[in-house]
Amino acid sequence: MVNEKENKNKRMITKRKHPLPGADMRFENEIAILKASVEFSNKGEKVITYKDVKVPGVQPTRISNMLKFFESIKLLTKVNKPSGYKPSKELIDFINNLNWNKEEEAKEILRQRLLETWFGDLAVRLLRVKDISIDDLTAELGKESMADPNKDKKKVTRLINWLKYADILEIDENNKVKIKKVEISQLPTTEVEKQQIRPVRKEESKTAININLSFLIEVNSQTKEEDVVKIIKTIKNAIQEIETDEN
Repeated sequence: MVNEKENKNKRMITKRKHPLPGADMRFENEIAILKASVEFSNKGEKVITYKDVKVPGVQPTRISNMLKFFESIKLLTKVNKPSGYKPSKELIDFINNLNWNKEEEAKEILRQRLLETWFGDLAVRLLRVKDISIDDLTAELGKESMADPNKDKKKVTRLINWLKYADILEIDENNKVKIKKVEISQLPTTEVEKQQIRPVRKEESKTAININLSFLIEVNSQTKEEDVVKIIKTIKNAIQEIETDEN
């Protein structure tokens, strides 16, 4: 009886915070599961379960686990009646582009989605500070997801594979991870930056204001003109909000 209670407590302690992808299949099969989800749902017209998604060589239980992961990152939507999943519009557009050999357009759609996931957001925040090793990034993602370092390391590494596939990250010959195709306008805003652009309360300044707004701006040869325009508009809007609050 005591052993059963101890085992239950252990299971509670090691419960993961976030669903993780599988590590016991090729990455290409995970893409195939997404394609099959769109195909067998008739592009979102029908609700599907793991039993409906057929991928040669992949067991249904593994497909079930992957569907839960894809639902957690909003590529699939959970449906209660009847119970199952439907592909999101983003997933349908992603697969449609892949099917027409529009890989860059497909990856752009996926990149936008993954940047809003917990692991995409965390990875980019860490890499905005400095390039880190793949082992260090794996450890940070594993810690955040409360994964078991002995059992789940390959699953956590698969998260990095997804970010790499979407061209969010790249890994050099020294196993250092760097940000790849993430435009300035796509970078998540840090809490410090949010505080800096927050309008000053009227009661905090009734005469003159001296406001110091600072922004982390990374500009390189690949930076698009529209991204610079978006930054300027963001700064302008922040100043206008302050002026409006003062009036």
